[in-house]
Amino acid sequence: MKQFSYSDYDFFAYFYNKYWTIGYPLTMVKALDRILFPYIKPDAKILDLCCGTGNVAHELSTIGYDVMGVDGSASMLAYATTNAPQVNFIQSDVRELNLGVKFDAIISLLDSMNHLLTVEDLEIAFKKVYEHLKDDAIFVFDINSYKSSITVADCSFSVVEDTNVFINNAYYDEKEEKLIYNITMFMKEDNNWIRGDAQIVERYYDESIIVDILRSVGFNNISVMQGYKDLRIKKFADRIFITARK
Repeated sequence: MKQFSYSDYDFFAYFYNKYWTIGYPLTMVKALDRILFPYIKPDAKILDLCCGTGNVAHELSTIGYDVMGVDGSASMLAYATTNAPQVNFIQSDVRELNLGVKFDAIISLLDSMNHLLTVEDLEIAFKKVYEHLKDDAIFVFDINSYKSSITVADCSFSVVEDTNVFINNAYYDEKEEKLIYNITMFMKEDNNWIRGDAQIVERYYDESIIVDILRSVGFNNISVMQGYKDLRIKKFADRIFITARK
Protein backbone atom coordinates (compact mmCIF):
# COMPACT_ATOMS: atom_id res chain seq x y z
CA MET A 1 0.00 0.00 0.00
CA LYS A 2 1.46 3.36 -1.02
CA GLN A 3 1.86 6.18 1.47
CA PHE A 4 -0.48 9.13 1.91
CA SER A 5 0.12 11.91 -0.62
CA TYR A 6 -1.66 15.22 -1.11
CA SER A 7 -0.98 14.99 -4.84
CA ASP A 8 -3.76 12.40 -5.05
CA TYR A 9 -6.20 15.17 -4.20
CA ASP A 10 -5.10 17.58 -6.94
CA PHE A 11 -7.20 16.37 -9.88
CA PHE A 12 -9.80 14.97 -7.47
CA ALA A 13 -10.47 18.44 -6.01
CA TYR A 14 -12.76 19.41 -8.91
CA PHE A 15 -14.96 16.35 -8.40
CA TYR A 16 -14.94 16.70 -4.64
CA ASN A 17 -16.10 20.29 -4.93
CA LYS A 18 -18.76 19.37 -7.49
CA TYR A 19 -20.24 16.21 -5.95
CA TRP A 20 -19.08 15.57 -2.37
CA THR A 21 -20.19 18.90 -0.96
CA ILE A 22 -23.84 18.69 -2.02
CA GLY A 23 -25.97 19.01 1.12
CA TYR A 24 -23.20 18.16 3.57
CA PRO A 25 -22.07 21.62 4.77
CA LEU A 26 -25.50 22.62 6.09
CA THR A 27 -26.00 19.18 7.62
CA MET A 28 -22.63 19.48 9.33
CA VAL A 29 -23.64 22.89 10.68
CA LYS A 30 -26.77 21.21 12.04
CA ALA A 31 -24.55 18.77 13.95
CA LEU A 32 -22.28 21.56 15.19
CA ASP A 33 -25.33 23.45 16.40
CA ARG A 34 -25.83 20.63 18.89
CA ILE A 35 -22.29 19.72 19.92
CA LEU A 36 -20.21 22.89 19.44
CA PHE A 37 -22.09 26.19 19.20
CA PRO A 38 -23.63 26.04 22.70
CA TYR A 39 -20.12 25.91 24.20
CA ILE A 40 -18.43 28.81 22.37
CA LYS A 41 -19.02 32.55 22.03
CA PRO A 42 -20.86 33.94 18.98
CA ASP A 43 -17.62 35.47 17.67
CA ALA A 44 -15.35 32.57 18.63
CA LYS A 45 -12.15 31.91 16.69
CA ILE A 46 -12.52 28.54 14.91
CA LEU A 47 -9.95 26.57 12.93
CA ASP A 48 -11.43 24.35 10.21
CA LEU A 49 -8.70 21.73 9.92
CA CYS A 50 -8.53 19.71 6.70
CA CYS A 51 -11.11 22.13 5.38
CA GLY A 52 -11.16 20.78 1.82
CA THR A 53 -12.96 23.15 -0.54
CA GLY A 54 -14.03 25.47 2.27
CA ASN A 55 -17.78 24.88 2.23
CA VAL A 56 -18.19 24.43 5.98
CA ALA A 57 -15.81 27.32 6.66
CA HIS A 58 -18.06 29.51 4.53
CA GLU A 59 -21.15 28.53 6.52
CA LEU A 60 -19.42 29.19 9.85
CA SER A 61 -18.11 32.55 8.70
CA THR A 62 -21.58 33.52 7.49
CA ILE A 63 -22.97 32.77 10.95
CA GLY A 64 -20.44 35.19 12.45
CA TYR A 65 -17.52 33.09 13.66
CA ASP A 66 -13.91 34.14 13.07
CA VAL A 67 -12.78 31.26 10.85
CA MET A 68 -9.43 30.11 9.52
CA GLY A 69 -9.12 27.11 7.19
CA VAL A 70 -6.18 24.76 6.75
CA ASP A 71 -5.70 21.99 4.22
CA GLY A 72 -2.72 20.18 2.75
CA SER A 73 -3.96 20.25 -0.84
CA ALA A 74 -3.31 23.38 -2.86
CA SER A 75 -5.98 22.34 -5.36
CA MET A 76 -8.61 21.98 -2.63
CA LEU A 77 -7.68 25.41 -1.30
CA ALA A 78 -7.99 26.96 -4.75
CA TYR A 79 -11.68 26.07 -4.64
CA ALA A 80 -11.92 27.09 -0.99
CA THR A 81 -10.79 30.64 -1.71
CA THR A 82 -13.59 30.91 -4.28
CA ASN A 83 -16.23 29.28 -2.08
CA ALA A 84 -15.33 31.36 0.99
CA PRO A 85 -13.35 34.45 -0.07
CA GLN A 86 -13.88 36.02 3.36
CA VAL A 87 -11.96 33.23 5.11
CA ASN A 88 -8.18 33.09 5.57
CA PHE A 89 -6.91 29.78 4.18
CA ILE A 90 -3.45 28.34 4.78
CA GLN A 91 -1.82 25.31 3.21
CA SER A 92 -0.30 22.95 5.77
CA ASP A 93 -0.10 19.29 6.62
CA VAL A 94 -2.01 18.72 9.88
CA ARG A 95 1.02 16.88 11.23
CA GLU A 96 3.20 19.96 10.66
CA LEU A 97 0.76 22.60 11.87
CA ASN A 98 2.47 25.72 13.23
CA LEU A 99 0.14 28.73 12.94
CA GLY A 100 1.23 30.74 15.97
CA VAL A 101 -2.44 31.20 16.87
CA LYS A 102 -4.65 29.58 19.50
CA PHE A 103 -8.33 28.91 18.86
CA ASP A 104 -11.54 28.68 20.87
CA ALA A 105 -12.44 25.59 18.84
CA ILE A 106 -10.90 23.36 16.20
CA ILE A 107 -13.06 21.24 13.93
CA SER A 108 -12.11 18.55 11.44
CA LEU A 109 -15.06 17.16 9.54
CA LEU A 110 -16.15 14.74 6.80
CA ASP A 111 -13.92 11.89 8.11
CA SER A 112 -10.72 13.86 7.54
CA MET A 113 -9.00 12.03 10.41
CA ASN A 114 -9.63 8.71 8.64
CA HIS A 115 -7.15 9.85 6.00
CA LEU A 116 -4.36 9.58 8.58
CA LEU A 117 -3.35 5.97 8.13
CA THR A 118 -1.38 5.16 11.27
CA VAL A 119 -1.87 5.54 15.01
CA GLU A 120 1.40 7.48 15.08
CA ASP A 121 0.09 10.02 12.57
CA LEU A 122 -3.13 10.41 14.54
CA GLU A 123 -1.17 11.07 17.71
CA ILE A 124 0.99 13.70 15.99
CA ALA A 125 -2.12 15.39 14.56
CA PHE A 126 -3.90 15.40 17.93
CA LYS A 127 -0.83 16.91 19.58
CA LYS A 128 -0.82 19.70 17.00
CA VAL A 129 -4.51 20.33 17.64
CA TYR A 130 -3.89 20.42 21.39
CA GLU A 131 -1.08 22.97 20.96
CA HIS A 132 -3.34 25.28 18.92
CA LEU A 133 -6.25 25.32 21.38
CA LYS A 134 -6.80 27.82 24.17
CA ASP A 135 -7.26 26.41 27.67
CA ASP A 136 -10.66 24.73 28.05
CA ALA A 137 -11.21 25.03 24.28
CA ILE A 138 -12.92 22.26 22.33
CA PHE A 139 -11.91 19.89 19.54
CA VAL A 140 -14.72 18.46 17.39
CA PHE A 141 -14.28 15.91 14.63
CA ASP A 142 -16.00 12.98 13.01
CA ILE A 143 -14.85 9.60 11.76
CA ASN A 144 -16.41 6.74 9.87
CA SER A 145 -17.67 4.27 12.45
CA TYR A 146 -15.63 1.10 12.72
CA LYS A 147 -18.75 -1.04 12.47
CA SER A 148 -19.70 0.58 9.17
CA SER A 149 -16.65 -0.99 7.50
CA ILE A 150 -18.75 -4.06 6.74
CA THR A 151 -20.86 -2.01 4.31
CA VAL A 152 -18.15 -0.06 2.51
CA ALA A 153 -18.03 -2.51 -0.38
CA ASP A 154 -21.05 -0.57 -1.66
CA CYS A 155 -19.00 2.61 -2.10
CA SER A 156 -18.24 2.07 -5.80
CA PHE A 157 -20.07 4.42 -8.13
CA SER A 158 -19.68 6.45 -11.30
CA VAL A 159 -20.89 9.76 -12.72
CA VAL A 160 -21.02 10.51 -16.46
CA GLU A 161 -21.76 14.02 -17.69
CA ASP A 162 -21.09 15.95 -20.89
CA THR A 163 -17.87 17.51 -19.65
CA ASN A 164 -16.64 15.12 -16.98
CA VAL A 165 -16.59 11.46 -16.02
CA PHE A 166 -15.90 10.08 -12.54
CA ILE A 167 -15.39 6.36 -11.88
CA ASN A 168 -14.80 5.15 -8.33
CA ASN A 169 -13.97 1.52 -7.63
CA ALA A 170 -13.78 1.01 -3.87
CA TYR A 171 -12.98 -1.97 -1.70
CA TYR A 172 -12.24 -2.61 1.95
CA ASP A 173 -9.02 -4.34 3.00
CA GLU A 174 -10.00 -6.14 6.22
CA LYS A 175 -6.43 -6.97 7.19
CA GLU A 176 -5.24 -3.38 6.86
CA GLU A 177 -8.59 -1.96 8.04
CA LYS A 178 -8.47 0.45 5.11
CA LEU A 179 -10.97 1.60 2.53
CA ILE A 180 -9.29 2.07 -0.84
CA TYR A 181 -10.81 4.29 -3.51
CA ASN A 182 -9.30 3.69 -6.95
CA ILE A 183 -10.52 6.67 -8.92
CA THR A 184 -10.38 7.42 -12.64
CA MET A 185 -11.46 10.87 -13.81
CA PHE A 186 -11.88 12.60 -17.15
CA MET A 187 -12.41 16.31 -17.80
CA LYS A 188 -13.21 17.83 -21.19
CA GLU A 189 -11.23 20.92 -22.13
CA ASP A 190 -11.38 22.47 -25.63
CA ASN A 191 -12.83 19.26 -27.08
CA ASN A 192 -9.99 17.23 -25.57
CA TRP A 193 -10.42 14.79 -22.71
CA ILE A 194 -7.87 14.93 -19.89
CA ARG A 195 -7.49 11.88 -17.67
CA GLY A 196 -6.50 11.81 -14.02
CA ASP A 197 -6.06 8.84 -11.68
CA ALA A 198 -5.90 8.78 -7.91
CA GLN A 199 -5.91 6.30 -5.07
CA ILE A 200 -7.40 7.69 -1.87
CA VAL A 201 -7.20 5.62 1.29
CA GLU A 202 -9.02 5.88 4.60
CA ARG A 203 -8.32 3.79 7.67
CA TYR A 204 -11.16 2.69 9.93
CA TYR A 205 -10.25 3.00 13.63
CA ASP A 206 -12.08 1.49 16.55
CA GLU A 207 -13.43 4.42 18.54
CA SER A 208 -11.70 3.19 21.71
CA ILE A 209 -8.33 3.65 19.99
CA ILE A 210 -9.21 7.23 19.12
CA VAL A 211 -10.23 7.97 22.72
CA ASP A 212 -7.03 6.43 24.11
CA ILE A 213 -4.89 8.62 21.85
CA LEU A 214 -6.80 11.76 22.81
CA ARG A 215 -6.31 10.98 26.50
CA SER A 216 -2.61 10.28 26.03
CA VAL A 217 -2.18 13.70 24.41
CA GLY A 218 -3.92 15.42 27.35
CA PHE A 219 -7.53 15.89 26.24
CA ASN A 220 -10.34 15.39 28.76
CA ASN A 221 -14.15 15.42 28.85
CA ILE A 222 -14.19 13.23 25.76
CA SER A 223 -17.60 12.39 24.32
CA VAL A 224 -18.35 9.88 21.56
CA MET A 225 -21.67 10.27 19.76
CA GLN A 226 -23.30 8.39 16.92
CA GLY A 227 -24.51 10.60 14.11
CA TYR A 228 -27.97 9.08 13.94
CA LYS A 229 -28.62 7.50 17.33
CA ASP A 230 -27.37 10.44 19.41
CA LEU A 231 -27.65 13.44 17.07
CA ARG A 232 -30.70 12.18 15.17
CA ILE A 233 -29.19 13.06 11.79
CA LYS A 234 -30.11 10.26 9.42
CA LYS A 235 -27.57 11.29 6.80
CA PHE A 236 -24.81 10.54 9.31
CA ALA A 237 -25.96 7.04 10.26
CA ASP A 238 -22.44 5.59 9.80
CA ARG A 239 -20.59 8.54 11.28
CA ILE A 240 -19.18 9.02 14.79
CA PHE A 241 -18.75 12.51 16.25
CA ILE A 242 -16.14 13.07 18.97
CA THR A 243 -15.65 16.12 21.18
CA ALA A 244 -12.72 16.68 23.54
CA ARG A 245 -11.59 19.49 25.81
CA LYS A 246 -8.10 20.80 26.37
